Amino acid sequence: VPFALLAPLRHNELIRFLGDHSPVGVMIALVGYTVRNVAWLDPAIALPILVSGAITTSLQLWRSNLVLSLAGGTVVHVTLATAIV
Repeated sequence: VPFALLAPLRHNELIRFLGDHSPVGVMIALVGYTVRNVAWLDPAIALPILVSGAITTSLQLWRSNLVLSLAGGTVVHVTLATAIV
């Protein structure tokens, strides 16, 4: 029954627009929320965040693979954060 109620929404332009654009908006909001209280003047904190963010973005633009991007950025961040501290 729930799937029968969703059938009219499959061709709705608003639903299609939200499906195409919401993931980017959600990611931007999450990034902003995550880095809002970061001590940017402390290199031991800022450097791993900036480098891993650049790596994550680069991997996503290059391969368009979410798992690769998140795993690569996480590995770089943990490695740098551990090495610098």
